[in-house]
Amino acid sequence: MSWISRTVLAATAVGAAYAGVSALMARGLTRSSRIKPEDTPATVGLAYESISFPSRAGGLMLSGWLCPPPGCTDMNDALAQRWIVLAHGFGSNGVDPTTGILGLARDLHDRNFGVMLFDFRASGRSEGGRSSAGYFERFDLLGAIDHLAELGVDRERIGVLGQSMGGAVALMACSTPGTAAAVVSDSSFADLWLMIKKAQSGVMKPLAVGNPGMALMARLLYGIDISEVSPARSLALSESPVLIIHGEEDTVVPVSHARLLAKAAGSEFRDTGGTAGRTWLVPGAGHLEAYRNSPAEYAGKVSDFFDAHLAVGVNSGVAG
Repeated sequence: MSWISRTVLAATAVGAAYAGVSALMARGLTRSSRIKPEDTPATVGLAYESISFPSRAGGLMLSGWLCPPPGCTDMNDALAQRWIVLAHGFGSNGVDPTTGILGLARDLHDRNFGVMLFDFRASGRSEGGRSSAGYFERFDLLGAIDHLAELGVDRERIGVLGQSMGGAVALMACSTPGTAAAVVSDSSFADLWLMIKKAQSGVMKPLAVGNPGMALMARLLYGIDISEVSPARSLALSESPVLIIHGEEDTVVPVSHARLLAKAAGSEFRDTGGTAGRTWLVPGAGHLEAYRNSPAEYAGKVSDFFDAHLAVGVNSGVAG
């Protein structure tokens, strides 16, 4: 065998190995541990209606729950009030008690909001076999908001609160004017590439050489454009009112991500009274621990924010 043949074979082997590693790295973006819900809103004393609706992408049917606002005599009355869509994090589901999302739903309901909870694709009871680190989940959230709007809820009376990946999805999905009236993002990352590079530190640093290949394979195999999963970029182009919440001791998504989001929103990283962007750094809180550490303060800040930015419900005595 000539040296040219050996060189070609070696190059082919290296190329095949690189492609294989890149494909595995891309596949990692789509892995999700499906946790079937064992609870319902009734677990925290909320009346609810089970629902299903389509995502805006992929033809998938998603599963969820509607909890009408207190004091509503029928669904028509309920749909004329203000609603909050809660978006869960990666590897969770819409009523996962470990994240505090059900307690938060109860507390927002007690403050005169209707609440919608749902499962993202490949999570809970929703269809789909792969997640996408927020890329396609944007369309799942848009499908949830569309469902409320189709039922008759004015988009000016719809707010969104997202946890972790759900917060990132909310910032991206709601950056288009007219999608929803306001967004609260808790423990969101600012950019997916930054999270990938964080995971490639220390002994994992050599994997960074595969990033270009991973980006290509993610697009070719799964239709995911990693560069588009950038809540900070979406926020910089958005005019929607946003409240950014982040635990000061978060080691999963470092607080530097919240600072980037705050900068993108045109807000300093402190609790402010501005209408375009607000931020709240929570001392002593880790990833998604702000609500569990201080539930009353958390629910108060969130409800005050939504009170300020959601339109008043029809025949509602709630200030807005």
